[in-house]
Amino acid sequence: MANPNIQWGILGPGNIAANFARSLKNVSGCTLRAVASSQYLRAHGFANEHGAEKVYGAYREMLDDPELDIVYIATPHCFHAEQIRMCLEAGKHVLCEKPITTSAAELEPLMTFAAGRNLFLMEGMWSRFFPSWHVAKEWIQAGKIGEPRMAEASFCFRAPWKPEGRLLNPDLAGGALWDVGIYTLAFSTFALGTDLKDSRAFMHRGETGVDEESALLLRFGKGETATLTCSIRTETPHIARIHGTEGSIQLPAPFRKADRVTLHTGNAVEESYYPYHPPGFQFEIAHVRECLRQGKTESPEVPLAESLLWQRVIDRAREENGFATTMP
Repeated sequence: MANPNIQWGILGPGNIAANFARSLKNVSGCTLRAVASSQYLRAHGFANEHGAEKVYGAYREMLDDPELDIVYIATPHCFHAEQIRMCLEAGKHVLCEKPITTSAAELEPLMTFAAGRNLFLMEGMWSRFFPSWHVAKEWIQAGKIGEPRMAEASFCFRAPWKPEGRLLNPDLAGGALWDVGIYTLAFSTFALGTDLKDSRAFMHRGETGVDEESALLLRFGKGETATLTCSIRTETPHIARIHGTEGSIQLPAPFRKADRVTLHTGNAVEESYYPYHPPGFQFEIAHVRECLRQGKTESPEVPLAESLLWQRVIDRAREENGFATTMP
């Protein structure tokens, strides 16, 4: 990019966007230029709190800003596909909060469109950029656990009972698999690669019609397996593990703060600790900044082909369990 200072816009000023904006202030070479919401007063309050230069009461008005480089989309995921397309058509790069879409059928044409316009598009999988994850990857690549054979991850919590809210409302793409199961899928391919051969899913349909708990079993190219669980109505310890032929790696709280990573080999234990500095989006933001400066249209850490793979697994899981595979 000609201008090394990246001008960001935020589409959808909710809680996640607020954490993103706080992190943005701590990343050099990045500026929060604009915020847009269908509710102008909400956008105005967000801009005052987080120092955005411009406020817009309509998304398309923000996208007409010639100074804007990239848009962070933080709306409910049922709106992502339409809003990504809108941003790309306006010539803006896009970082979209997970899940990037609600089906592979939505994502594939967006991938083609972004590539055709030479625009950057990435799913906001912030946990991939935590330092502890990078250490885990270095240990795997160094052969410290031998050949990785099994991965397990759980991301389960008990959400308040708000049937009209994003998590439990089927019209807003609610449910465990889309909201937190996507994180566990991202961990499985991080640990075992993307040569996925088969998947099976078991999903519990709750009172509102969304999946409140889901479990996935994945099989990879060399017979490796991943066991994944997610829930929005049942609390479990948040933990992820990678088991190899010579040892294992453990990440406590891998999807929220990931401040530790532990290597177990025989009777030896090695631990790396990284104090968590909330909100925690700074690592992802810095990565996107470098991608844009280097003229990349995809992230090497979260490539679109991998996002598409996660969507296909979710599509199959929903179909197997009698859930709609596309939003109405």
